[in-house]
Amino acid sequence: MGTRLVWAVLAGAAADLAGLGLIAAAAWLITRAAQQPSLAALSVAIVATRAFATSKGVFRYAERLTGHDVALRAQAGTRERLYEALVPPQRPRHGGADLLSRMVDDTEAVQDLLVRALLPATAAALAGLTAVVIGLTLLPVTALVLVAGLVVAGVLLPAGT
Repeated sequence: MGTRLVWAVLAGAAADLAGLGLIAAAAWLITRAAQQPSLAALSVAIVATRAFATSKGVFRYAERLTGHDVALRAQAGTRERLYEALVPPQRPRHGGADLLSRMVDDTEAVQDLLVRALLPATAAALAGLTAVVIGLTLLPVTALVLVAGLVVAGVLLPAGT
């Protein structure tokens, strides 16, 4: 499960970075096109915009596929452990249907935790860190602004809710 989880996080981070690249390439393309240069001067930006858009979809699909694979395997393992714990049948305090409903809800919570919380947060943190490193190499002041924005968006805002 560990390797699959790493691939899911990497695919999610790649999708996030492709989204950032798409925004940057499209913004540059629009501002450069406003100057009405020749089409050849815009061809690299056009190709980059299309490549980032396509790769964003491909990486997001890969992230969903591998992320759900990890989550469903974890859910299956949790259910297996729960059923094994119930092997010596004891008289349950609750009815059989109520107990089964609780078990299904609890194991689905494991899937939701992985797919909706852990994978996206880890991928976003990795993409943010990569963006900070790129900003640091291009223009260090932008990295400071980006770090401040990431701290507000990733730490202060969730802490306030």
